[in-house]
Amino acid sequence: MGSNLNLFSVSQSVSQSVSQSVVQCVHYCFYMYIISAFSLEVIPCCPKVSPRKKVVVAGASLEFTCVVDHMSKSLPKYLSFKWFKNVNGTYLKIPDEQTHRKNGSTSVLMIKNAQTTLPNGILYKCQTDYRETIRSHYSRLVVFSG
Repeated sequence: MGSNLNLFSVSQSVSQSVSQSVVQCVHYCFYMYIISAFSLEVIPCCPKVSPRKKVVVAGASLEFTCVVDHMSKSLPKYLSFKWFKNVNGTYLKIPDEQTHRKNGSTSVLMIKNAQTTLPNGILYKCQTDYRETIRSHYSRLVVFSG
């Protein structure tokens, strides 16, 4: 009878320990759910390039700025920028040396010694990638000979 009582106490102790672990797990999961509900990551929207159109004299230097709004619930480390120039209907990537990241949500394209364009100009594209969600915005540059 003594061994049955001992076995019952061990069984009861194990049962209490398992129950306690389950309760702790449920509390932790609920805690993590509450935290994640209030800090949901949001995919930022819609890059905007400014100015939308720039008209300059040949030889000028200028910048286009691409800004992504609504980054308050996004993680800048997952946001990347690429700039492209439309040449004969094909978008060619602009070398990174001609761009710089101003902050977590802004990239600047620097153009030095702009060359004369056709009257309708050249189209530039700012492309953002946030966790494989790609969005683009455009600007036009018209350069005339002075």
